[in-house]
Amino acid sequence: VTGLLRDEIGFQGLIVTDDLRMGALAAGYSARDRVIEPILAGADVLLTPEDPVEAIETLHLAASRDRALEDRVRASARRVLVAKASIGLHKSRDSDESTEVFDVLMGDPHGQSIADAMARASVTQYRGQYDEEDFSSGDFDLVHISNFTRSASIATAMDSVDAWLPGLTSARFTAELSDEQAERAVTSLKSERAVVVFVYLRLASGRGEAGLLPGQQRIMTRLFDSSLESGREVHVVVLGNPYAAAKLARARTVMLGYDQTVATVRAAVDGLLGKAELPGALPVTITEASDAW
Repeated sequence: VTGLLRDEIGFQGLIVTDDLRMGALAAGYSARDRVIEPILAGADVLLTPEDPVEAIETLHLAASRDRALEDRVRASARRVLVAKASIGLHKSRDSDESTEVFDVLMGDPHGQSIADAMARASVTQYRGQYDEEDFSSGDFDLVHISNFTRSASIATAMDSVDAWLPGLTSARFTAELSDEQAERAVTSLKSERAVVVFVYLRLASGRGEAGLLPGQQRIMTRLFDSSLESGREVHVVVLGNPYAAAKLARARTVMLGYDQTVATVRAAVDGLLGKAELPGALPVTITEASDAW
């Protein structure tokens, strides 16, 4: 972290860890290691440790016995204090200065234009190309599948897709499903030409991975099986975990977005409709899985 972000890139802001409670971390590292190792690596802020008070005590005790760690903690503390002072929080948590900064961040239209530009630059066409008439006619079904329940932001993303890309039908699946429910989801499709599947993949605390639930995977498998029987094309847009593309070998096209924001959804829909090019480059290496859906 220090070598790349600080020394090579020259980043001087705060470095924040990911969720320390993630299943992948909990399985391989002790609670102590998840507190100490990120600080030694160069992180300034530890995000959501299991027990914040215990984490502070652990860090304090370890720093009292290790001069190098103590120096790292002091350096991070200075960065945090400087960041707070830059928006007036050194004067008061409710200072006019800090309130004004947050109001600008939340309401400045330039912020939205930056988010839109970032989304358009990042969305990636992973497999296949679209014909101009593929989706302009409306002769397709929409299917939304999310591995994360009760998310207002994902619900807003789904609403936006339905408004901007209206199909013959739209179905949403945000929970575990039985084989019977998966079968009904496929047989309820009306279009004989195409189905567009938006897959929303978010890391759920404690699961340690960001894939679909088993019942949702069965829907994907049935969609692809039925496409062989009916000739219906399956187009997939993955929003979140790009590694899901490894199991989409049977999709006619695959598009990848890296979050579920409205800006990313807008860029994805514009790409489907041929209104925007998708210049994004894949940031990871994906090896297609043998157990494809």
